[in-house]
Amino acid sequence: MNLRMTRRHTGRCSGLRTGFKVMESLPGELICVCLSLSLCLYLQKQADQPRRSHYVSYHHVLTCFLYGFFMSTTVVSASGEPSVGAKGMPGAAGTFEFKPNDWMEGITSWWKDSDGVDPGEPGCHIGTDEKGAPDGRTFGEACLPDGMLVESNPGPGELHSHKNDIGHPDKFDCNAWCAGTGHSKGACVVAAAPPCDQSAMCKCE
Repeated sequence: MNLRMTRRHTGRCSGLRTGFKVMESLPGELICVCLSLSLCLYLQKQADQPRRSHYVSYHHVLTCFLYGFFMSTTVVSASGEPSVGAKGMPGAAGTFEFKPNDWMEGITSWWKDSDGVDPGEPGCHIGTDEKGAPDGRTFGEACLPDGMLVESNPGPGELHSHKNDIGHPDKFDCNAWCAGTGHSKGACVVAAAPPCDQSAMCKCE
């Protein structure tokens, strides 16, 4: 009896660990949707109990709505305001923290951007020392899993620092940017921007 209980609880703990690892790899927006859906399903199950009244069914719908609204607001507010160069541009969705692949914890790194804030051009962020001499580090712009463009800033060739080696690039909705610049639609696509190995841009139609 005790052995069966131990195995059952061990299995649950293992499942929780696996679940948390999967959640860590998901975008924040998707995690919020999953949590909202899980809460709704739980409340629906409670509402279906014979002893529950119709009031509970209406109550659980309202709870799900408020919970989803709260989670959505939290996700939106987690992004920073658009950078100076991106403010007022169509499709600008704010900045976010970005660590390069060769992230160096605890240092203040220095960088120059090749194209500034220009979603229509693939850009390359070039690492330098504090005087602007290249140090061999680079990272390119990119397309996120949700189709948003990672657009590095500030202006072209402007020497700037990243505290703790963390940048704050802008995110752009390419379809909105293209529509706002006189095109019918657009999407984020991979593109070349030497000396970066790879970059990205908004391609309009």
